[in-house]
Amino acid sequence: MACRFDPGPGHHDAGTHPPPRGILVEAHLLAQRRDEAQRGSSGQPLEHRRFADGACPPGWLARQRWQETTLDTVVGIDVGGVGKGFHGVALHGNGRLTLHAVREAQAAAAWCRALEARVVAIDAPCQWSLTGSARAAEKALAALGIRTFATPRRAQAQGHPFYGWMLQGERLYEALRGSWRLFDGHAGPAFPLCCETFPHGVACALAGGIVPGKHKARLRRALLQAAGIDVSRLSCIDFVDAALCALAARALLLGDYQAHGDAREGFIVLPPWAEQAVGWVRGDKWW
Repeated sequence: MACRFDPGPGHHDAGTHPPPRGILVEAHLLAQRRDEAQRGSSGQPLEHRRFADGACPPGWLARQRWQETTLDTVVGIDVGGVGKGFHGVALHGNGRLTLHAVREAQAAAAWCRALEARVVAIDAPCQWSLTGSARAAEKALAALGIRTFATPRRAQAQGHPFYGWMLQGERLYEALRGSWRLFDGHAGPAFPLCCETFPHGVACALAGGIVPGKHKARLRRALLQAAGIDVSRLSCIDFVDAALCALAARALLLGDYQAHGDAREGFIVLPPWAEQAVGWVRGDKWW
């Protein structure tokens, strides 16, 4: 099972139903807002405008830095059980996506190595719980209203079918070791890095508030599209989640990220919170 978020009753996948109108409207408004930010309210390119405090407008610096590092590639990986394997999305500096699905952790690591990915962000725990209860990272997300399944001790996970995907994640981190340093709370200049992330948390950060489990696939597609990601090739929720992981990887590469947890039980990396809540977000709820 790749998803650590329990959407609760009433959860629906994308299927063939159109997304709720509010989601479509928000995707359009976000895309429009992004285009306006790129050119500025005056219609002039931002590089031709002056700001009183000498600062760049929100989000502009990150976009510029990404455009200037066109050779850098980051990867997001959604982790499933033994039968499902790994779904990966590589986000290249020019915005192009590369998709890859494999069964074996070594094959997933070899793909990342061939791409020379600077950051690999993985939807699976990077460390086991030391106490048998929720890790510091999971407690920190819970305090923000982001629900996760608690990571157990390794001994608890072994032999329990539900935790098979976590053991698969462990195999992937092992396969990456030696080429990618595990994020320890400090990115600095020491790339390449691998890190743990959480698609539901990424979606909440992009939305600027807690998003619901209902219409999960369509909602996440809308948020990805608003972030400038071409979703047309993301054929299943696993690739959608991998693309969200890739955005967390990009945030870490740019040094514009949030990290929750500690070095003993691992950090969960997310993009920064959107400066303005979108959609039906009101306060800390999504209505």
